[in-house]
Amino acid sequence: TAMAAIGMMNKGNSAEDYRGASIQDPITLVNNTFLDNHYGVCGGGNMIVVNNVFARTEKIALKRVGGRSFISHNLFFESGSHFVAINVRKSAVILADPKLDKDGKPQAGSPCIDAGVATIKIKRKPVEIVPKTAYTGKAPDLGAFETPDNAKSE
Repeated sequence: TAMAAIGMMNKGNSAEDYRGASIQDPITLVNNTFLDNHYGVCGGGNMIVVNNVFARTEKIALKRVGGRSFISHNLFFESGSHFVAINVRKSAVILADPKLDKDGKPQAGSPCIDAGVATIKIKRKPVEIVPKTAYTGKAPDLGAFETPDNAKSE
């Protein structure tokens, strides 16, 4: 994208200015692959951001995703900055080359394979974000593409 992959704007403004408005509507951002963007995600005050890949973001992959947002199990690679002004669980951040093919799919040996989560806890309650029928292996892959079992160790 020429600007932000996902930009939150407010006050009737529809021209992206990277302010990252703290939109309070619940937004779920799960299992996406963001490649070669100027900015990744700007804004959001009530987001679930889990199991995503942010690679080669020119400026900032996640900016001002705050408030009641839950950010975990995301991979960041070659960004100007991985995250700014957000509350991220650094223990659940992967900083590595995702080893994606030209179509953005994980190749054998990718750190994306089986690195995601299917359930998260919000206010101590488990919330299923990826149904068991949607992935193969022990856990969901990070990013938009699930690697078939027969290709996970090739």
